[in-house]
Amino acid sequence: MKVTNIKQLQHIELRSSASNEKYSLSAVLTQHSNFKDLFIHHEILHPGRRSSAQHFHSQKEEFIFVLKGSPVAHIGKTVHQLQEGDFIGFNPIEAEAHYCENLSTEQVQLLVICSNPPNDITNFVDENQ
Repeated sequence: MKVTNIKQLQHIELRSSASNEKYSLSAVLTQHSNFKDLFIHHEILHPGRRSSAQHFHSQKEEFIFVLKGSPVAHIGKTVHQLQEGDFIGFNPIEAEAHYCENLSTEQVQLLVICSNPPNDITNFVDENQ
């Protein structure tokens, strides 16, 4: 077992493959362990950025914990203002399309913890519907 600090990890900029929109900066914490059923990453959302396109998973359970800042969570057509310490979970049975967005002027940091099923399908939702 090795102790690693988040400051030692490189964050990779995520982008939309469809529009090339810049999303969050992400560092996968579980790549430094031998976990196979758990996926954890640290996300940094700069002002005006989203974590991803609106989506839901076929099998993956997803848990988002707000470490820093005040993002909004878009769940279907509902918007929830979040603050530090808030958390929200997404269960594939409910199939709620979601993403987080930083509408503030301050950086947002999220800890995202997910199950890691091998046959999960990410379903993207047309946001113009």
